[in-house]
Amino acid sequence: IHQLLQTIETHLSQIPKQTPEPIKRSESELLENFGGDQNLLLEIIRIFLEKSPQQISNIEEAIREQDTKMLEQTAHALKGSVANFGAQKAQQLALQLEEMGRNKKTDEAPTKLAELKSALDDLGAELSQISIQKPIA
Repeated sequence: IHQLLQTIETHLSQIPKQTPEPIKRSESELLENFGGDQNLLLEIIRIFLEKSPQQISNIEEAIREQDTKMLEQTAHALKGSVANFGAQKAQQLALQLEEMGRNKKTDEAPTKLAELKSALDDLGAELSQISIQKPIA
């Protein structure tokens, strides 16, 4: 048994530890995700900040009404939106809500939604602070 535990411990120590999602993304990192196009980045941020509150409202309504199809579709759309910004935590939570809708199992949906709202609040605060100068024409 001692040898088995030692072998397990050795293998576990070789698994890379996951680093937490960065709290702050730099403007240059985000810009790189959009091929260096500052105008495109700013437009995508504007659209996200404008539309994400309605998406959250739609998810809340879907959970309240037990509309699993709406939950699946809206969470899927939101997952794609947050993926644009590399927000892995929000993306994972949106995926979990999407899967809950697809599987028609929404018992944990309110808890996941609360976590998603928190992650989106953090992301929204970051994106609101982006102040990239427009390129000179």
